[in-house]
Amino acid sequence: ACLRAAPRGALWCGELGADLRAAAEASGGRAAADADNVRRASDLVRLATLRGAWSDPELVEAIYLRPPPITRPAAPSASA
Repeated sequence: ACLRAAPRGALWCGELGADLRAAAEASGGRAAADADNVRRASDLVRLATLRGAWSDPELVEAIYLRPPPITRPAAPSASA
């Protein structure tokens, strides 16, 4: 669904599996190179440059395809 909704030439970043990477490229998108595919502030600057969004940071929109892999708190034990 995301591939169909993405604009042609979209830049795909993040932890992409081989299947998603191939599908994104086949649909006219570009997958970020593995060496460049790290999460840091410079990535936001690169995306802003690609979109010409220097004047308004609201023009850059991050779309997360899944929740972040954070550790959830453990459920309280019955003996507590």
